[in-house]
Amino acid sequence: GEDAHLGNPAKSLRDNLWHFDYVVKKFGVTKKALGVTVHGLRHEALIDHYESVAGVPPPVRGGGEVSPEADKAARLSAAKLAGHNRPRASGAYLGQSVIMRSIASSETPNPESGDLPETSGRIPFA
Repeated sequence: GEDAHLGNPAKSLRDNLWHFDYVVKKFGVTKKALGVTVHGLRHEALIDHYESVAGVPPPVRGGGEVSPEADKAARLSAAKLAGHNRPRASGAYLGQSVIMRSIASSETPNPESGDLPETSGRIPFA
């Protein structure tokens, strides 16, 4: 559920993180053994999830064209999978959406006045 705890709620965050580290090392999921980190695997899983929902890779993988609606749905789905409830949180592992890059690079648009960059309804990635 949404309030589920992945660690032992009776233990501190520090103790839970230590236990997690112990378990992944015990199973050999280390940079030294496999050339990967658990955090890297998390990013890969979230990127793969975005691609399966949106139908195209996210910006961090070069992407392709995707509708704003499909991008938003895929970002929200990936964010929820990661334990977040805001699609914006997904930018850290998916890359920034073209709409957000366009807004950031334009001359301080005012969203309340409708002063947003023109789009053709599709977001070209890459």
